[in-house]
Amino acid sequence: MHPSMREYDLVVIGSGPGGQKAAIAAAKLGKTVAIIERDMMLGGVCTNTGTIPSKTLREAVLYLTGITQRERYGASYHVKENITPADLLARTQHVIAKEQDVVRSQLIRNRIELYTGHGRFIDQRTVLVEDQHGGERIAVSGRYIVIATGTKPAQPPGVEFDEEKVLDSDGILHLKFVPASMVVVGAGVIGIEYASMFAALGTKVTVVEKRHTMLDFCDREIVEALQFHLRELALTFRFGEEVTAVEVGASGTLTTLASGKQIPAEAVLYSAGRQGQTDHLDLANAGLETDSRGRILVDGKFRTKVDHIYAVGDVIGFPALAATSMEQGRLAAHHAFGEPAAGVLELQPIGIYTIPELSYVGATEVELTNDSIAYEVGVSRYRIGRRPNRRRLPRHAQTAGLRRRPKAAGGAHRRHQRHRTRAHRADDDELWRHQLLAVRYDTAQTQTLAAATAPAATPRVRRSLDVKRTHRTPADGFHPSQPGQLNHM
Repeated sequence: MHPSMREYDLVVIGSGPGGQKAAIAAAKLGKTVAIIERDMMLGGVCTNTGTIPSKTLREAVLYLTGITQRERYGASYHVKENITPADLLARTQHVIAKEQDVVRSQLIRNRIELYTGHGRFIDQRTVLVEDQHGGERIAVSGRYIVIATGTKPAQPPGVEFDEEKVLDSDGILHLKFVPASMVVVGAGVIGIEYASMFAALGTKVTVVEKRHTMLDFCDREIVEALQFHLRELALTFRFGEEVTAVEVGASGTLTTLASGKQIPAEAVLYSAGRQGQTDHLDLANAGLETDSRGRILVDGKFRTKVDHIYAVGDVIGFPALAATSMEQGRLAAHHAFGEPAAGVLELQPIGIYTIPELSYVGATEVELTNDSIAYEVGVSRYRIGRRPNRRRLPRHAQTAGLRRRPKAAGGAHRRHQRHRTRAHRADDDELWRHQLLAVRYDTAQTQTLAAATAPAATPRVRRSLDVKRTHRTPADGFHPSQPGQLNHM
């Protein structure tokens, strides 16, 4: 045995949402647990370069630009003129430090041993932890091992990233200036989120996407509405175009497209997807391999082809969300130690933090049509201030179980409302912004379905709801046998 070998029931590589929750779940089962993480990366990509920083940056943009208050104070309203990267990132660094403290506290409280350094496999049960500064080397062995190393931005060959004018999504957090113009390569979730943030800051943003649409996994009408709002921020889309070269000069960058177009800009943000952080793990020593994007293949219990090694989180691919990664980590630990586990919920909410944001749960109309599943669509149109908004809710077998507590009976509810004071109504307006908008389908069996959360808006909300019922007909020509009444609750 190696002289510095230490043995545990579970060894977790990576302290992001998936690895963290796998370690805690095992510790609560009374197991000995070790977790390995790189220096200064406690909390993983989620806490340090991904979810937490990007959402904090978005909130800083919303506040400093005053964009959510312009209905009240006018289109030129700003909390601060000449916003600098220091203004945007000051709060971000504070939040990252706080989140790291939360993670560290959880590990200590559950008696989980933390090893700092790069971990790589020596064999199928042993991981060598090497200090990044060339110091101590420790070998840890586990009955079970969970890989939760997350992902990193993909960097296409031939593009020189200087972290100043040509950046990836991680480099945004080290931005030295707010560019007057920017090219965003890739219209995926991360690219569109950052594009909307910089457009809100007043940057002239051009999004280049080789596909002819963006966010293909979302509802088409909702994506079209998002594109409309983004164009209001002077954001330009170049769909069906591919970048062939990026040149960097003293005055900025020049992006050349396959069509021959050239786009000058002060900065270029590459958001060409992400790839698993697995190249340093020496997976071959453990009998494992990855796909072309560095992702690890797992079964329904998050087990790799080596029975005692599991993988969770972004490193296994879609949906690559913090919430689902947490659940995957818990389940992997329970499966490893033979504990009963219900499995990941089939309906997982998806949130995209653009400006404005969008979210959804369940299948889209395209997916239902392709699978020949009968459904109806409820569309609720309303206004917040002067801006029209929309909620869309397909009803089908998958979403039929989503319920909300019913309100009081109609007559009593109306009599009660007539006697409410103005203060009560103002409170209702404030509460309504954070409530779920509900749509009731009175079919043969009444179902109450929940739509997306209403976004925050101006303090007083003027609502103009136009709720309509739409029958959509899949390929088999389905129509509801008892069409019923669609009411707004």
